[in-house]
Amino acid sequence: MTDPRARESRGTGGSRGADPEPGAEFHESARWFHAICVSVPHSPDGDGIARAVRKLAAVIPGGSDTRLWIEKVDGDARAAFAERRRALEMMRFPTAGRRWRVVLLTYHSGRADLIIAADRRLLSRQSLYAVAEALLGRREELTYAKEDPPGNVARGSEDYDQGVNAVARAWGVGNQHDRRPVHRLVRRHQGGAPRDPAALIASTGIVLARFRRDTNVRVAVFGPGDDHVSTELRPAAPPFALPLSLEGDPTFAALTRDLRRQIGTDGAPSPPGMGALEDCHAAILLSGLGGEGSGEWECREELSCASPLCPLTIALERQRDGGRRLAFTYDRRAICDTLAAGFADAVEHMLDAAVRVPATRQSAVGLLGEAETETMTRRGEETGSTEHHWRIDERIYEVAAANPDRIAISDRGRHIRYGELVDDAGAIADGLTALGVTAGGFVGVALPQSSDLIATLLAVLQTGAAYVPIDRASPPQRYLFTLADAGVRVLVAEAPPSGIPDDVRVVRPSDLRIAAGSRKRAPPRGRSTEDPAYVIYTSGTTGRPKGVIVPHRNVAALVGATAPMLSLSADDRWTAFHSSAFDFSVWEIWGCLTTGARLVLVPYIVSRSPEDFHRLLSVEGVTVLSQTPSAFYQLLTTDKSREKLADLRLVIFGGEPLDVRRLLPWIRRYALSRCRLVNMFGITETTVHVTAQTLGLAEILSGSRSVGRPLPGWWLSIRDRYGHGVPCGAMGEVYVGGDGVATGYLGLPELTNERFLPDPRTGGRVYRSGDLGRLWPDGRLDHLGRCDSQVKIRGHRVELDEIRAVLLQDRDVVDCAVIARPDERVGDTSMRIDAYVVLSSGTEPVIRQRLARTLPEYMLPASIVELPSLPLNLNGKIDVAALPLPTIPAPVARADGAANGVERLLAGAFAEVLGRPARETENFFNIGGNSLLAVKLVRLLRERGVVGIGVADIYKQQTPRALAAHARLAVAH
Repeated sequence: MTDPRARESRGTGGSRGADPEPGAEFHESARWFHAICVSVPHSPDGDGIARAVRKLAAVIPGGSDTRLWIEKVDGDARAAFAERRRALEMMRFPTAGRRWRVVLLTYHSGRADLIIAADRRLLSRQSLYAVAEALLGRREELTYAKEDPPGNVARGSEDYDQGVNAVARAWGVGNQHDRRPVHRLVRRHQGGAPRDPAALIASTGIVLARFRRDTNVRVAVFGPGDDHVSTELRPAAPPFALPLSLEGDPTFAALTRDLRRQIGTDGAPSPPGMGALEDCHAAILLSGLGGEGSGEWECREELSCASPLCPLTIALERQRDGGRRLAFTYDRRAICDTLAAGFADAVEHMLDAAVRVPATRQSAVGLLGEAETETMTRRGEETGSTEHHWRIDERIYEVAAANPDRIAISDRGRHIRYGELVDDAGAIADGLTALGVTAGGFVGVALPQSSDLIATLLAVLQTGAAYVPIDRASPPQRYLFTLADAGVRVLVAEAPPSGIPDDVRVVRPSDLRIAAGSRKRAPPRGRSTEDPAYVIYTSGTTGRPKGVIVPHRNVAALVGATAPMLSLSADDRWTAFHSSAFDFSVWEIWGCLTTGARLVLVPYIVSRSPEDFHRLLSVEGVTVLSQTPSAFYQLLTTDKSREKLADLRLVIFGGEPLDVRRLLPWIRRYALSRCRLVNMFGITETTVHVTAQTLGLAEILSGSRSVGRPLPGWWLSIRDRYGHGVPCGAMGEVYVGGDGVATGYLGLPELTNERFLPDPRTGGRVYRSGDLGRLWPDGRLDHLGRCDSQVKIRGHRVELDEIRAVLLQDRDVVDCAVIARPDERVGDTSMRIDAYVVLSSGTEPVIRQRLARTLPEYMLPASIVELPSLPLNLNGKIDVAALPLPTIPAPVARADGAANGVERLLAGAFAEVLGRPARETENFFNIGGNSLLAVKLVRLLRERGVVGIGVADIYKQQTPRALAAHARLAVAH
């Protein structure tokens, strides 16, 4: 019967609304509350249970105001509504300092459910069952083991929040602003309850290690050996931090054997309790693996915790039908729903393998089954094929034949028409043929950004050879290495460095035009689209550049896949901004000319001056602009104070990760409906671009890292360190397949076989990129940087990209770079982390203080250096070598009008920009200067009253003394 006094007490003794709902805002107390639900098969004695509750309240510390809540539930106990109500009641936990609570749910059939929830620091799981027996009159007097239960088994919520940030968010992709962060994911355990707790720990540890891309993890383990129900109530045993290592690739059997020894189930003593959870990657509750003592009722149900003990808590819980379920309770601020579901699937899959094939090495088992692997592959594949098979030279000659008078190139105010371009290329091709260039050969090209460069590249392709572009600013050693490695015998160049081998013929384009006004000619027909078109050299992890061979067919596929989606047409005007030795140029040059558009050449010095570049974009009416993010950030700053670029309709980002939040000022000036912004991810080995993401307001405001879906004809998958597929949202290495995969590395068959792998599914090949990414259910890819950005600091494995990501979360940081270098202060092999930041406001101490809130001490940078902008290399990416060593800048002298005074002023400005002392005779570029710092130097000099010096002057007169003698100075005193 229902106890009316209990109902009245509820009405007068406090509102039930004070107890949080399931999934409510995180509450520190909820982390420690667990519950059981015991099914009572007869009409309960409410008065008797209420008296028993009051009696126990006098025994259990801090429970003097505990009372019985009685609720009458309409319907049968087996109804779906009743099941939801039980779940709701089990998820409630007492507030206002209460440590335990009891609820009796009654049904029309006379059956009832008794729910007991308590702080595990007050009552263990076994004690909850003892309390249930006592309340139902099946156990005699109960005593409490301690007068004051331990309450400090974990630190406060502030430390917990820091743990969420530092430990889980890097791989969990949570939303720290989620207002309903607590969530439970329950999976029926199909394999029966594993009586070996080590199997569950091992399976969870393996999955954690794969998700974190690490071989060492730490889990918080609760309740080993705590499975006996007695008359003495006690708190749950304190947790301990259990390290789990996959070094050496152990078998499941070896791993579980080692875990049994550590948790004490093989007779060894259990490890001591720990005092904090925030360093652990997950919590595992082992109590549910044991028995429940003497109390065996018809039905029972368990709730391991009302809120996760760690960002992710895993427990094996009993269900009402006597079966078991794996319960994953997680914090959405750290782990998103998609990733939690994938994690749960992977734990089940790995647990099945651990029990079924214990002698197998853990690396041999993937996180996904066959069906799930196929599903993930389909998510990473854009349906359809480009079906474009043509050679670059043939396609451009077709364009020229149809429209010979259309302007193909704008070069410093001079216009070259398509007919003129192919005529010029034909003349140069004749000259190359006369020098012995034949199909299948390699021709070096080291020319400035000019119409000669474009004509020469086209001429090389017409001969059937492939071009090997070399940046003229390359160090001589790299320049000569490229020639030798590619076996170049003909080099088309202006002023090459000394040391060119005697067997390499060096010629200028003018030397090759052997027949002035030669007839318009088309390239020979019938050549294969599989022939190499170019070989671009990229940096290698060993320090040796490697040449990537790309055939004509790949470029045709790229243009065919992107032209429809980007609405490319002959009416467009593209910029050729990047060096021909950087693969972005392939997209700019051939994407433009094979679609019949106009190519606007950007001289090197103009590309290094945002003001001059902006002026060129405006004068030429550029419609399609391709930029690395680092270069575009400078243009964005310049654009704020100038006329709008009226014709620009498409901006394509590539080459490095894009911080989309920095685009907000741009979209305030240029509507996204008029100027489309597209973020693309790609690799030289996969022909420039792989994916495309049109950026909308939602992506920009959220700081999305999405680079979109694969291009038609391309596909990708995300795999762990062992080559197995990973679930949706899990971090892994990006593998790329499809139409863009290059032929391989020139002269490096072993490296080619290591990076270009056979694909049994398609019969083709996939490229193992070395990039980190996540694939989401809609097929979009998040690009997360490189796999090889890990370093070890004092024995800790540290991802530099993680530190960078945290820095970029700071509201005052607009751009940053993080590097590791030898710590000269220590004088041994120790490494230090240095961070470089571009700030919108704030100071280094403030940034450091905020950083310390999120990162553990060993991940904090030894220095944080503020820069006006990050230096770029020849390819428009961050130039790590140009980042200045952290030093104290020299003071800036004031001009006194005398020649020496001007030199001192300039030297002081050099020092302030470079972050190191500078003498009057030191070369700006030899002591750390670069194009971006040259821009800053010009701005600083103007602030100091020095006018008449531009970026071009700094390139020509590179010391303070030479600059002072050359420039016209107006010094403001």
